[in-house]
Amino acid sequence: MTRQEIGDYLGLTIETVSRLLGKLRRRGMVSMDKLDEIRVHDVCQLCRLTGTQLPRAEWCSAHAAERYGTHSR
Repeated sequence: MTRQEIGDYLGLTIETVSRLLGKLRRRGMVSMDKLDEIRVHDVCQLCRLTGTQLPRAEWCSAHAAERYGTHSR
């Protein structure tokens, strides 16, 4: 999805989408190495930011790091 498509889907302007993605990038929560790809580095932090709880704890990046020996960043 393009930023415009994300904005249309969420009812936001492209400027708002760009600002929010920039904030998430500066916090280290996401990266955008390609124009058509957003990589989420810390699902747990993203969920805490939105007030969402994941139904399965193993999806949490902190748990995955412990389980699979990877780092969230």
